[in-house]
Amino acid sequence: MPPLHDGYAIKSLGSEAIKILFTIFGIRVMPPLHDGSAIKSLGSEAIKILFLIFVRMILDVARHKFWEGIATLVIIAMVAVVRGATLVNGDASADEATLAPLALWLNRFELSHPILAALLEFVMIIQASLSLARSSVRLKIYPAATMALMSLTSLLITGMGIYHMPLVTVAAMLLGAEAISRFMRCLGHSIRPHYLFTAMLSVGMMPLLDSALMALLLLTPLLLLLVRADLRAIVVAVVGATLPIFSYAYIEWCLGGSFTHSIESLWSAMLAPAAWQAADYFTPMRLAMVGVVLFAVICSLMLYRRERLTLSLGARHVWFFLQAILPLTCVIFMLLPSTGPITIATAMLPAACIMPLFFQKMDSFISITAYVLLIILTFAAL
Repeated sequence: MPPLHDGYAIKSLGSEAIKILFTIFGIRVMPPLHDGSAIKSLGSEAIKILFLIFVRMILDVARHKFWEGIATLVIIAMVAVVRGATLVNGDASADEATLAPLALWLNRFELSHPILAALLEFVMIIQASLSLARSSVRLKIYPAATMALMSLTSLLITGMGIYHMPLVTVAAMLLGAEAISRFMRCLGHSIRPHYLFTAMLSVGMMPLLDSALMALLLLTPLLLLLVRADLRAIVVAVVGATLPIFSYAYIEWCLGGSFTHSIESLWSAMLAPAAWQAADYFTPMRLAMVGVVLFAVICSLMLYRRERLTLSLGARHVWFFLQAILPLTCVIFMLLPSTGPITIATAMLPAACIMPLFFQKMDSFISITAYVLLIILTFAAL
């Protein structure tokens, strides 16, 4: 090649580069561009290449960069908000007698201010997905950095959480996502009291949204064992877990109620049967979606057994935490009579944290097919 200050050399180098790109993408080399048909054909080939690249970028969730992930997240959140707005109806107040205290307030707020409630749902879906994705990337819990958790979390929130009282369900899933994200920070590094306090504070607030989630407070000793908490961390965690419920009981007492009766009512509601129809919630599309998630989780756990030595010690601690908390919460919620859609949707969050390994390590065709199927089932379940 002659020196690059020669104009002919630059032109020749550009034409060779174009030929190489055409060869890579399997496109025949076009005739000279002064031919009109050649220009038209080149334009159609370029459009086809750009379309294929765009589709690959969006559907190959394991290779999502930040901008692909945030674009997918915003689109899914918008679909969830629009569908949630159509579910808000005037007869939702008939179930107020069975609602938890904070869920009662959020339900009334959603009925009286549907637009503001929709904006809150949108922000909470974005925050829950970003929180989990950020912690997974910072702690490097997967063999390669990926933003797949961002899209998968939003899909599970949309498919499993947008049902009855969407604002309450999304709020519960936001608290669950924040709790898992902060527990990851405690496991990835030395225990930081502010992360542990806010994680247990989120766990303590969840029973005020759904009575069945009070069972998570019974798992406090196990959670502290998993994070290897010392005495100071145990004190911080217990204060964070009990503060929301005791604050609610104190407010009730200030308003003339009984301090202990407020706590007893939460406990009794956890043991009372839930007023919902499982057949209405578990539609064929949601059952198929649960099947896809279960398949991806099982494959991810098998792949983790092979890839675990490539991860750091902190990342392996996070995986041990996820593997312990997922089956335990599922078993407890299956045994509780008060389990409802909010509880089921919240229990899907640990599964979302496990799934990206499946999309990252499986064949590209299989991962893209599973992701497309998950998107179709999510939108069909709405």
